[in-house]
Amino acid sequence: MAFSYSAVSCLARMSFGHELPSATFLRRIPGASLLAHQEVADLPAVRNVLETSELFELLGKLWPVDPWVTTRHKWLRAVAKGQFTGLHIDRVYFGNFAPSMLTIWIPFGDIEPSQGTVLFASQYRSADAFSEVRAHYNGSRAGRDGRDSGWYSNDAADLEQFGDCGWRCGPMYMGDILLIGPETMHMSTTNQTDALRMSCDTRWHSASESLGALYPVRAQCSAELV
Repeated sequence: MAFSYSAVSCLARMSFGHELPSATFLRRIPGASLLAHQEVADLPAVRNVLETSELFELLGKLWPVDPWVTTRHKWLRAVAKGQFTGLHIDRVYFGNFAPSMLTIWIPFGDIEPSQGTVLFASQYRSADAFSEVRAHYNGSRAGRDGRDSGWYSNDAADLEQFGDCGWRCGPMYMGDILLIGPETMHMSTTNQTDALRMSCDTRWHSASESLGALYPVRAQCSAELV
């Protein structure tokens, strides 16, 4: 099955109807180590949001050929003041094992750009300014689990060399999700507030594909690993 994702597949606003976990509980875990705390992702209140049936149904409507599955591992983020996520594409973390793979970015609460929302280059695939990056960076590989940096750059000043390549950013609200294709160049804005920016990256792909043994998956309404 061939998949073709636009720069950003879609921005959808959904009402999950699930109670979010206590922000007070989550803030007891240092942001730098939240990725390692999969027990938080396994909390029923958290998993009910990250694997809600509405997400499976949305993907099934957008790409209805195969059933969709999601990795059990979740990339939880708690970004403190002064921090941000550097410029990158998700493909460098996962290679070409699952061509259909995409990321669904889910905010825990309302997030303004000043707190650290997603900033993406809508013209990454076509702009001449990115031609060298596409040629050399797209095929590179980074850490297996997303903890080792696969960032193209961790210096926001480097964006100046690309000029106006359709950079897009906006506030995200409770119930919003962002679908990000594997070769979408994106980063986050810097958190300039005193509040943690709480969010999660979830990975999805066709049930006929696999990201390998490191990433067992769950199917819709399934309590068992596939």
